[in-house]
Amino acid sequence: MVKKNPVKERKCSRFESDFTKDIKKIIKKHPGDIDLTISEIMSECKIPYDPLIIHYYNKVSGIFQKHRKKMKNKMQDFVILGEYHKLLRKGMSEKEIFVKFREYCISWDVVPVYSDRHDDFRYHLLTLPEWMKMIDNRIMLIGAEYKNKIDALRNARDMFPLETNRQFRVISHKPDELKDYLLGDGKEGGGGCISTGTQYKEG
Repeated sequence: MVKKNPVKERKCSRFESDFTKDIKKIIKKHPGDIDLTISEIMSECKIPYDPLIIHYYNKVSGIFQKHRKKMKNKMQDFVILGEYHKLLRKGMSEKEIFVKFREYCISWDVVPVYSDRHDDFRYHLLTLPEWMKMIDNRIMLIGAEYKNKIDALRNARDMFPLETNRQFRVISHKPDELKDYLLGDGKEGGGGCISTGTQYKEG
């Protein structure tokens, strides 16, 4: 493991700090994958679990989400610190390097886990394919939400054409493609921002 910890100076709550230490012990006890439900994880970490009281459940779930974001941000550090290229020169595959990157994350107190809805929401250590699927799903959700917002603005334009068109012509926080689309110059379901999610899904 590299000595430098890119997230060492970032402060977190006492609960998160203690939980991270405990979950690292659990990962060490289950080489390869943890394959545990959130209730089993909380039990091993001695955290009160009651499905009728969701306070701690939400805290643990929130920590996992936060750490997945940290993991995404630490990929660049992994490359900058030279570890990626070192492992690549050793002949390791990209999937194997991702597993090593996951190990570095754990050493940096970043917990790279996800829950699988097709496996009763049991938690597993992230693999490269699952990490990519998770990002792709998020992109599609954002794309769908973005289109819904655009449709809402277009509906408003149809109901209040004079005033909304005035606003659309001076709008500054949206891309030009969106302004064209709202003003009727763009193509339905065509290029620009509308098809972002679809493009990522197909590409």
